[in-house]
Amino acid sequence: MVKRIIWMILIGCFAQCGTLLAQQIYSNDFLNIGVGARSLGMGRAVVSTESSIQAAYWNPANFSTGEGPVQLSAMHAIWFAGVVNYDYLGVGFRMGADQKAYGGVSMIRMGIDDIPNTLHLYGPDGRINYANIRSFSVADYAFLFTYGRQLGNSDWRIGGNVKLIRRVLGSFAKSWGGGLDLSVAYTGDNLRFGVVFRDASTTFNAWSYNFTEDEIEILQNLGNTVPESAQEVIRPSMTPGVSYTYRVNENLDATLAMDLEVTFDGRRNTLIQTDGLSMEPHLGLELSSRDILFLRAGVSSIQSRKKINNPDANEYFVQPNMGIGLQLGRIGIDYALAFLNESDGKSSLSHVFSASYTLQGREE
Repeated sequence: MVKRIIWMILIGCFAQCGTLLAQQIYSNDFLNIGVGARSLGMGRAVVSTESSIQAAYWNPANFSTGEGPVQLSAMHAIWFAGVVNYDYLGVGFRMGADQKAYGGVSMIRMGIDDIPNTLHLYGPDGRINYANIRSFSVADYAFLFTYGRQLGNSDWRIGGNVKLIRRVLGSFAKSWGGGLDLSVAYTGDNLRFGVVFRDASTTFNAWSYNFTEDEIEILQNLGNTVPESAQEVIRPSMTPGVSYTYRVNENLDATLAMDLEVTFDGRRNTLIQTDGLSMEPHLGLELSSRDILFLRAGVSSIQSRKKINNPDANEYFVQPNMGIGLQLGRIGIDYALAFLNESDGKSSLSHVFSASYTLQGREE
């Protein structure tokens, strides 16, 4: 029965990928960043190992509340020298009489605030009037409604997300969207495996635009095309992951993890790329001392690109991440130093903080 359910999920998701092979529409890039300082510190290689409520993003099958009936988690990050704010908040609950199922809700927000609106900078007489400058915000929201459970007494788990997406560009444009994620996971004594199918049902965004007649005239006079209502479709992707935990001694464990992000929307700038699909590996290492102190490192992206001074030659670009974690009873605190990109030999990095709190159960 367990194998039948797993194969039904795998076959169904591959069928979705095949029927949508011709679609080439991209959207919702803010959902590709990830949540949790632990995960980012390990280079995003956590599909098989993340088992907190942050697994709602990485692998819903592993979604759990740890040792308690309820768990809370939050994250804050500032990207690009304070321009972009990225936040996450989640809550999870233990469900069912058998205590093997979990459900929860997560919210992800990425926003740029206080953007000057200079469309009305010039008055009717052609003079600049700084009093006409207004500010607006651009924000992307995702709400994940997650369910995950263990299959009987086996080592297998299944899970999924229902995603609700809201994107706002000031008063000019708004969109609603939604989709479905599916996943499976296997947890052994030392070996773990997982695979998540993001946007398994395809995810869509339906946009609507709202400009006043004056704004339309200004945009047209400046040579801009006034957009009309439209719909974007995000195609399915698949990320399998595997990890192995080795007991170094009674005080130290080492976990080595690898994920492979597979997309089916054509050639991307990844390590492995074809006209039909692209694959990007992620590598991560975590050292755990008595499940209290954690040291982490990872590689979140390995890309091949043309050299600036020699377009005929390629060079490999690696994005290293690192982090540290501390588990104090029911409180977990994590920090990651995440490298985003590199330009002319200079890396853009961000400090990421996240925390979790597991409520104590009555039986304790």
